[in-house]
Amino acid sequence: MLEEMNYQNVEVIGQSGDRGVDVVADIQLGVTSVREVVQAKRHKGTIQVEGEAENVMIGGGSLADALAQVGFPAHFEPPLLVGILPDGGIVHSDSSTYALKITPSGSREVARMIRRPFEPEPVTPAMERDYEERRAALVSEQRASGSVSFAIEMPFYHEIPVLHDLSTTWEGRIWVQRRGEHPERGGPIDVVTPDGDYVGTYSAEATAMPDAFGPDGLAAFIELDEFDVASVVTGSGSLDVHAAVCDYVYVTVHFLLTYGRIHGDSCSSEAR
Repeated sequence: MLEEMNYQNVEVIGQSGDRGVDVVADIQLGVTSVREVVQAKRHKGTIQVEGEAENVMIGGGSLADALAQVGFPAHFEPPLLVGILPDGGIVHSDSSTYALKITPSGSREVARMIRRPFEPEPVTPAMERDYEERRAALVSEQRASGSVSFAIEMPFYHEIPVLHDLSTTWEGRIWVQRRGEHPERGGPIDVVTPDGDYVGTYSAEATAMPDAFGPDGLAAFIELDEFDVASVVTGSGSLDVHAAVCDYVYVTVHFLLTYGRIHGDSCSSEAR
C-alpha cells in the first residue's frame, strides 16, 4: 500500500505480535524527505451507533455498518510513540513501562534503552468507573451540541501506561510526557538525550507537549479560541532541572479554507 502511495525504501522490520515498529519508509514532500514509521495492529470490539448517527449513510451503506468493521484498541492500551532523531535514528516506546528504545539509522536492532523508575499502575474497577463517567459526560456534551456520538464497547487494558506522548527536537533531545492525573491526559514532561542523559522535567502546569519544534529550541503550540480560530503560540526557553521558564510569542493565524491561504495578523521575526 505504501509503495502504491509513492513511498520509497519501504521495509518491513517487525514480526507478528512484537508490539513494535513494523514498517519504515521514506516519502518526498516537495523539497523535504520524511521518514515514516508504522505499527500494524488488529483489534476486535463492538460499536454501537446511537441517535442521529444511525441515519448517516456513506458509500452506499450506513455509518453503523461501516464502523462495525473497524477495530479499536482497549482503553488505556499502550500506544506506539515514535520520534525521529536528527541522524535518522528512531526512538520509540511500545509498552506500558518507561522504556525508550533507540534504533540507529539503517539498523533493525535496538541499540540502547532509556529507562526511568516509574511503573505502570494496575487498572482497578474504580478507575474503570471513573473513566466511564468522564466519557459519558463528554458524550452528553457532544449530543447537546448536535455532534454525532458513538458508544464504543471496548475492554480495559490491565494496566495504565506510564507514557502519554513523545516528540524530538531539532537538536536531538527527546521530550517524553508521562500520564497525568487522569490516564487519558498528559502530565509532566521529561527531557532526555539519545545517550540516556537526563536533562530535566517540565511540570504539568509549566507547559503542554509542543505541536512542533523548530531551530534553536523553538517550540510551537496550536490553540483554538471559542470560535475555533487557531493561534500559533511559539516560545523558546531554558529548562531547569525541576521547572521550566518559557516566554511566549503569540501569533494569531486565520485559516481561510475557501481560498487556501494562511494570514498572520501579527508575527514576530522569530515566528516567521
